[in-house]
Amino acid sequence: LWALPKTAFFITFKMGKGGFYSLLCPQGNIKKWFLKVPLFLFLVSFMLLCPGAGVFAGKKRVAILNFTAENTSKTYANAVRNLFEVEIHRSDSVVVLERNQIDKIMKEQGLQMTGCTATSCAVQIGKLLSADYVIVGSLNKLGEYSIIVKFVDIAKSKVVIAQAENAADERAIKPSIQRLTKKCVAKLTALQVPGTKIVTDHGHS
Repeated sequence: LWALPKTAFFITFKMGKGGFYSLLCPQGNIKKWFLKVPLFLFLVSFMLLCPGAGVFAGKKRVAILNFTAENTSKTYANAVRNLFEVEIHRSDSVVVLERNQIDKIMKEQGLQMTGCTATSCAVQIGKLLSADYVIVGSLNKLGEYSIIVKFVDIAKSKVVIAQAENAADERAIKPSIQRLTKKCVAKLTALQVPGTKIVTDHGHS
């Protein structure tokens, strides 16, 4: 807090990485200004405590459909889908649409979350949900488990990310999903940089 003689005073504060900010108040209006201090402090506190609030609108919206099951149960495939949803949400890189919202839209349109594996179907769902990407995936068991996910870009109507991870057994599935999520987030981040070449990867644990 500092003042200009007989004219005004400034309050200067620093907010995160955004730099320093100053507020100017003519001394003749000090009383009126301080009446607004509670609102001002609330707004500043909100921005400091919720640093993601200002950039939330810039995150891509994604809808994750049920994973298909090959040589394993649908229940198990669905559990893997849920684990992937948790990990992608934890990455804080996208806005994950609520599952009940997806279910509601698909029921209204007579569609099924599990049966929608084609790109055209994913694009249709994505448009209904106003999503930027729809994620389709599968859990396959041929000796070991193979988890595959694909990101369908709704605007481009094509798959832009395809990643896979293998797990030797049930205990290795969660670590595999965590690795898979990191790969997907890295590819998704690269997509935001013009000129970056995206290469699909079918990795192994």
